[in-house]
Amino acid sequence: VEGVNASGGTSLRDALASVASSERTYAIVITDGGDRNSAFSDEEALRRISGTRTVVNAIVTGSSHASFLDRAAENTGGSVVHARTESINDALSRLLADINSRHILVYQSSIDDSGWRRIEVRARTRGIDILAARKGYFSE
Repeated sequence: VEGVNASGGTSLRDALASVASSERTYAIVITDGGDRNSAFSDEEALRRISGTRTVVNAIVTGSSHASFLDRAAENTGGSVVHARTESINDALSRLLADINSRHILVYQSSIDDSGWRRIEVRARTRGIDILAARKGYFSE
């Protein structure tokens, strides 16, 4: 990550929508959280991302409010870390460790209607904490 310079002109929503995949994909975004040029609206990008197996993780630098990234991470079971520029490598190491320790659960709904479906993951055994889980998905 060292030696990378920010250049502005971010199309953050478009970039995340373009990597959305039906395959298990982990998107790690390092950004100031701003979006200056995207064609997709927040809702369009969230719908495109949330309907896939892509997990959005972000490292946000600076003071920009990143509500789109917060929602994208929450919907996909990812996380957002706020870091100063000098601590990006540490934040990236923590995200990679988290990704490498994840477990995958599979669920198939018996409901045939389309739209957003909220899900909740709970452990049956006491003492097991669910740290991150997808909040729902779009069915089509």
